[in-house]
Amino acid sequence: MIVALALESSAMVFALSGIGLVAALTSRHPFDLVWNYGVRHLTAEPPLPPNPARRRHAFKIATVWLLAVGILLAAGATVVALVLGGLLVAACATVTTTNFSSPRSSSHCGSDKGRAPTCVRPPEQVSTPVTHYDRRDQ
Repeated sequence: MIVALALESSAMVFALSGIGLVAALTSRHPFDLVWNYGVRHLTAEPPLPPNPARRRHAFKIATVWLLAVGILLAAGATVVALVLGGLLVAACATVTTTNFSSPRSSSHCGSDKGRAPTCVRPPEQVSTPVTHYDRRDQ
């Protein structure tokens, strides 16, 4: 992406959006396949697991974002394209280097049949689930 932005190449950005689309719609990112069927055998490492739904949804957002950047570059709106592309690079770099994303850092609530709903926070915040009071249980 950085090279595509430096060259102001809409063709490269559109190619990246195609890769993002494959990653969004399948359980494997194309680069994961390179690792699983090639590089990992040279380093004797385990294969990468399939992409969870949250990662695939992130690729859907990134694909649309890349398409917007590509369209802006093709239309000659270079400054806006570079700003949006730079923001995408920054977001991707943050997730890659820190494993932090806003959806991941929020609490996730759910319930089991016949039990009170629980909200489980990420382990770095709270080590035990918080059970909520439900008046229907009385």
